[in-house]
Amino acid sequence: MEKLFVFSDLHGDRLALDSVMSRIKEEQVSQILFAGDMGLERLGTYQASLKSLGIPLCMVRGNCDSPWLYSHFGIRTPQLYCQFNFGNRIIFMTHGHLYHRWDSVPSSLTQADIFISGHTHRSELIHPEGEPLLINPGSVSSPRDALPPTFATITHHEATIKILETGQVINQIEFSY
Repeated sequence: MEKLFVFSDLHGDRLALDSVMSRIKEEQVSQILFAGDMGLERLGTYQASLKSLGIPLCMVRGNCDSPWLYSHFGIRTPQLYCQFNFGNRIIFMTHGHLYHRWDSVPSSLTQADIFISGHTHRSELIHPEGEPLLINPGSVSSPRDALPPTFATITHHEATIKILETGQVINQIEFSY
């Protein structure tokens, strides 16, 4: 079964990265989606740590991810967004600092599709009528809501927001189509 692990806003927090890597192993995911703001210090080491898991990694650049710093480490600078097919859905992921809403992106998304963004440090999982499923995994390092650090998972049948430390589901939406 394909399962995506979605997280955002690491901001250079090594302990949060260790928790993310442990949770990725426990969740048994097939792909990692990182919605930006890796953090400035030890950038090369952090990206290498995630890649060492041997799981495909898709990253987008956040507002704190300097293109100069990526080039300094000899790492290709991530794009501002990525888009790919996931079964019969399109997943569009961006950090959220430039494309704040799904209807402002350079793509035609439908209610069957998924829009992922980070940036706010607040987890969100909603599916408004006539719009794509909207996912913000929250922040794994410094949440700005009343929740502890969170992440999201996506399968072909559901999307969830979970607590990073325990894996406890705090929000879930099942797909009806």
